[in-house]
Amino acid sequence: MKKYFVLKIDSYEGEGSSLTVDADGADSMYVVLSVEGSSAEIVDWGYPTVDDILAAWDNVTFENVDEFR
Repeated sequence: MKKYFVLKIDSYEGEGSSLTVDADGADSMYVVLSVEGSSAEIVDWGYPTVDDILAAWDNVTFENVDEFR
């Protein structure tokens, strides 16, 4: 059975790596993480707020949405 989680990804710059994300001008974004068994996959990304994810994905229950409230 698939489970869905909200995941926040922040931009960062490290010594040997970096990641730049942008969602409506913010340097972070929220993504939808799908977990099934021992596999996890980001299935949707680019949301500036958790509320935007909840509106777009109103047909699933997120396991950790209370962490963002």
